[in-house]
Order: sequence, then structure tokens, then C-alpha cells
Amino acid sequence: MTMATLADCVLFRHGIAEDATERGVADAERRLTPRGQERTRQAAEGLRRWLDEPIEVLRSPLVRAHETAAIIAEVFGAQARELGALAPGQPTGVLGRELAMASAPRLPVAVGHEPDLSELVAWVLGASSDAGLGLKKASACRLSLPVSGAPYGRLHWLLPPRLLRCLGDER
Repeated sequence: MTMATLADCVLFRHGIAEDATERGVADAERRLTPRGQERTRQAAEGLRRWLDEPIEVLRSPLVRAHETAAIIAEVFGAQARELGALAPGQPTGVLGRELAMASAPRLPVAVGHEPDLSELVAWVLGASSDAGLGLKKASACRLSLPVSGAPYGRLHWLLPPRLLRCLGDER
């Protein structure tokens, strides 16, 4: 019998971004708003208080994810790099495998988009993609992803943005 293996990661949804219809900006080019930058920084500081381990920040190629990842990387003193599997619309299984392979030696913090992140959570838990597990902007959750011999993974925690910001304010 093969021992089941799991790999941990943290999912972080990008912060509040511009509305594409306001300035006629393409979806991929939408930036964080000033409020989105501020709240994302507070949430990242809360996540820093919550996590006591070295991280690597992975991000979608979209501008709002890039800006969110830069804030998280700065708060943690970490590096950020693009992961194509975090681009919107990528297959859930591909994203899960990519994140599982990225799990050592640092904990990957993956900055991405909805509905892809909640679909990954549902996939890991063996739930349907419409299970209502959506992540709000600047929220985070920790998962154990299936690697080998494990049909499913685990959801360890899901921290909504308000809680992360409160944690960040407790300096």
C-alpha cells in the first residue's frame, strides 16, 4: 500500500481592483485601487502574524495579482514569481499539481482569481465546484494538496479579509 502524500499551500485572492468598465481598461490590466492596496497590505500583515514560516509568493500574470503579490512579498521579505497555472481559466487539476510541486522548501502563497481559487478548494475537498466556497478579495486559505496516493486534500483554515486586517492591526 502506498503512503498518501500531501503538500501545503496558501491561496490568496487579489485585492480590490479597478472596475474594467470605468476606464475602458482590459481585464488583464486592471490595477488595485488605492483602497485595495491599503486593505491588501493590512491583510498581508495579518497573514504574516498568522504564518510563522518562510514563503514563496506565486502569482497570476494579471496586473492586479502582480500588485497583490508584490505587497505580500514585501511584507514577508520574500520573492514573488509568476506561475502561468494561476492565470484565470486554467484547469483546476493543473493548478493543483503545479502548486503541489512548488511546495518545498518554502510554503507557496498563490495569488490568483475567482472562481479558480474556490474551484481548487472544492477539487481538493472532493466537493462540487458550486459548493459556495468563494474567497473574498484579500482573503486567504491554507490547503494540503494531494500529491501521490491521496485522492483528496485538506482545508486547514480560511481567513476572511476582515479577520486578516484585524490581525494586521494588532502590531
